[in-house]
Amino acid sequence: MTTVLAESPDIERSTLAIEADAADRITAASPFDFRMRTTVGGGRDNIEVSGALAPTGNLTTLLSGTKLFRSGVAISADASLGRSRGLGSLSLNQADSSVSIRVPLAGGRKGGAAAGIERSAEQSYRAALLDRSHVSALAVLQAVAGYWQYAAAQERLEIHRASAERAEVLVEVTRALIRADERPASDLDLVTSNLANKRTAVSASEQGVIDARYALGLAMGLQADQLQGLGLPLTAFPAPGRVSERGPGVLPAVLVRMAIGARRDLAAARARRNGARLAWQGALHDLRPRWDVVATVGHTSVYLSPNQEKSATPLGTSGLNTFVQMRYEPIATNSAARGLALRTETSYRTAAVAANDLTRRIGANVLAATAALNNTASEVVIAQDAVRLSGRSVETEEAKLRLGLATLFDAILSTDALTSAQLRLTDARYRYAIALARLRFETGTLLQHNAGGVSAETHRVLTLELEGESQ
Repeated sequence: MTTVLAESPDIERSTLAIEADAADRITAASPFDFRMRTTVGGGRDNIEVSGALAPTGNLTTLLSGTKLFRSGVAISADASLGRSRGLGSLSLNQADSSVSIRVPLAGGRKGGAAAGIERSAEQSYRAALLDRSHVSALAVLQAVAGYWQYAAAQERLEIHRASAERAEVLVEVTRALIRADERPASDLDLVTSNLANKRTAVSASEQGVIDARYALGLAMGLQADQLQGLGLPLTAFPAPGRVSERGPGVLPAVLVRMAIGARRDLAAARARRNGARLAWQGALHDLRPRWDVVATVGHTSVYLSPNQEKSATPLGTSGLNTFVQMRYEPIATNSAARGLALRTETSYRTAAVAANDLTRRIGANVLAATAALNNTASEVVIAQDAVRLSGRSVETEEAKLRLGLATLFDAILSTDALTSAQLRLTDARYRYAIALARLRFETGTLLQHNAGGVSAETHRVLTLELEGESQ
């Protein structure tokens, strides 16, 4: 299972999705970045002086910066320096600086749609992290299912090999009886054809093992040249047990509550629902008419300076500027705000439906997985009894055959019944192992979740001891 977590392409894709959401989160925060702009310009004009054109040179430098806060308050600062020369021996110089603050009183408060989109992006990033945990659990579930399929295929092969060996023994016994004139020679055709059928089943089972091994390797994320290196399955099928036998801590209703709290895909769906709600709330803030108070404080300096350095000391004046205004923008003129509010509301309602539907499905899937576990556990117990009784029947028929009290058909039918019982037991064990892994997955307990990510523990696919487990 550790290999799956390290090699699965599905997990790798979910990691890349996290990186994409992290980039979207940065983009969503861009409206609140500090923005600075610098402008430098110069030119030459001709103005009329006493009926003639006089050339003048102009040089302007502007530095400005703006910052929008998540409360909706915006601050801007400007500084400019201008110089005009060419009129006689003096140049006109002007320096301006100002700071403005805009405070929204209605629409635009709390950052408006921009803040809502940023908060929504945060929730989307959190959902992507949770999605990776869920994808990891799904990848492990697929690998576990592939492993149990591989183990079942190997066990079926051993059963068919044992069946072929019994058929070979029956051929030798029949030959001995024919030599002793206790059986007709025609009986040899019956037992040899039976042996051929058993060997055909062995060959088909060998191919089944190969197919299961390749399927497991692909589920583990291995490359093609690594598939042949997979060894034989070593972990045996889990011992059967019913949910009702595990105590009150794992009753179906308890498992449903556990799943609702532990499933990462449900947590991701709820995070997306919350993100859509935050985006909608932000858009609603922009649906109100804008009433903004704008206050500006500045300083202006104007002075004349000689064009020649040896001229007299510059002369000028300066003063403080203040300005307060009220700005009004009716919402009736803002179709974009109305459209965004409708869009985000629809997105929220869609996300809420998805989260509620997933909650419903998880509860139903847990109950279905619980029933499957209980049924397959009973099936394993019944199949074990069938194998035991079929084994005794084979021993009885073989003894009767040697004594001449049974026919070859009786012996073949008894061995075939044993083989069928063993195959049914293997299938029952396989289905129980799958049901256990499925119940673990549905309850969100297939993997160990911690601050550093997820980890896989073998005992989680072999037992149903859920009480006290850390999620």
